[in-house]
Amino acid sequence: MKITKYKFCRIFNSQGSLGACLACVALLTLMGCGSLSSNKQVIPPCPKIFLLKDANTLTVFNSKKGTDIIDIFSDVSIINFKAQCGFNKKRTEVSLSLRILFDVSRGPANKNQSVGFDYFVAIPKFHPSPSGKKVFPINVMFKGNKNRMKLMDRVEIKVPISTKYDANEYSIYIGIQLTSNQLKYNRQQMNQNLRR
Repeated sequence: MKITKYKFCRIFNSQGSLGACLACVALLTLMGCGSLSSNKQVIPPCPKIFLLKDANTLTVFNSKKGTDIIDIFSDVSIINFKAQCGFNKKRTEVSLSLRILFDVSRGPANKNQSVGFDYFVAIPKFHPSPSGKKVFPINVMFKGNKNRMKLMDRVEIKVPISTKYDANEYSIYIGIQLTSNQLKYNRQQMNQNLRR
């Protein structure tokens, strides 16, 4: 499996409104879900896409201080995603275009104009091959006194499939790349929310 190329499709909205970004996301819907094509051939379903709950947010704190609100350097979250897919004539390859919408903010401890983070797209079927997971770096620049921004990124993937294609075997997972401590923090926050 090769994740062949990574294309940028970024929409910045410095006013913090989701309108323009969500309008663009709404243009894409999952295609090929067991429907019939014009020549009455059954179109296979698209691979399922999952957003990992414990890896959909990233809170970075000032390493020299604590973990209070005033110590937050940046906050990143995946707030939406959409995809469309298509198959070649021989049904030996599925092409998928994935758009991911992020909410990025810089916290009180961030005196810079930028926030950087990584996110990933992975297909467990091809684990442990390195080509089964791709990590994409993002760097957001803020202008003036703006401290929040919406960001859209697009990833295009081409996946070889077998003649006995099963969409469930080619499930795709997305999330923010985290350190072990960041993952632990997310899980602690999830457990606290469940207790409330």
